Amino acid sequence: MNKIDLYQTILISFIVAFVVEVISWIRSSYIAYINFVYKDELLAIGSWFPFLFLFGSILILIITYFPQLLGIENFDQKFIKDLRKLGFWIGIGSIIIIIVDHILITYHISHLIK
Repeated sequence: MNKIDLYQTILISFIVAFVVEVISWIRSSYIAYINFVYKDELLAIGSWFPFLFLFGSILILIITYFPQLLGIENFDQKFIKDLRKLGFWIGIGSIIIIIVDHILITYHISHLIK
């Protein structure tokens, strides 16, 4: 991997992480408010669960791009490519899960408010 690919990957990762963090903060604040008002346990569980998938994909990408952080010196290149693909698809899946979860929680909140 050359330096340009590495820098682009790091830049894209930071941008995605920042956007997800801002959305998560806004969403969590609103859900915490609704949870405080209505005392609903489903919101407490549903608000953080999808972000575990996103954290997992980011962790996989960190492991594959920076294996020396874990003291791993000799990774098979095919294994690294497969692991990167897995991390990418888990990340895409987690974004889809976050969107679906947001729709379901919004639907649940709309029924709580009525």
